[in-house]
Amino acid sequence: MSVKGGSGTIMAANQNNLPFETTENMSLTEFAVMDEVDFTVVTIKGKEKAIRVRKLKCLVTLEDTMEKKVEDTAGKDKWKPVAPVEELLPQRTVVFEDISTAQHAGTVIKAVLKVSDKKQEQGLLEASVGGTQKQLSFEAADILTDATMFDGDKVHFNISTNRETKEERAVNVEILSETFEESTEQRRTVRSCLACGT
Repeated sequence: MSVKGGSGTIMAANQNNLPFETTENMSLTEFAVMDEVDFTVVTIKGKEKAIRVRKLKCLVTLEDTMEKKVEDTAGKDKWKPVAPVEELLPQRTVVFEDISTAQHAGTVIKAVLKVSDKKQEQGLLEASVGGTQKQLSFEAADILTDATMFDGDKVHFNISTNRETKEERAVNVEILSETFEESTEQRRTVRSCLACGT
């Protein structure tokens, strides 16, 4: 990774010099040259760009991230591989997930705090996906909205599928604006909670 001013480039095993804006930094700290990052690739006006860029907590080299050739699956061109950022992995261990580009709507059954001391705490949401009712788990790091989440909130999200176990979970969870219009509860954003020390 290299960074200059408000933009930078990412060098990855399957992407060369992928541009990104520093406003896409999902980490709490600034980027530095040679940081290991997790990101999502989007195509805008025919050019690929990295969004939702986050520093990885573990050190991974480009050679370590080279994935084995897998059998082609239907719709593979609509899925992007990512490495997990929530847990420290043993050296030379890489876990890949496929994140669908399709966004789904659902309802939160069990809310989880965005800033939680309990690493393993998981939330749960319910949604109709392809005509099938599903309950999908998600973690605090999967929440993109800064506002406090409550049970019953309407959300949209992507589905992440673990390549090995085929287990599905919700990622990129965002509270829909209609939830705020219907809700009479006072909500605080994570930033204001951190600023006031509560």
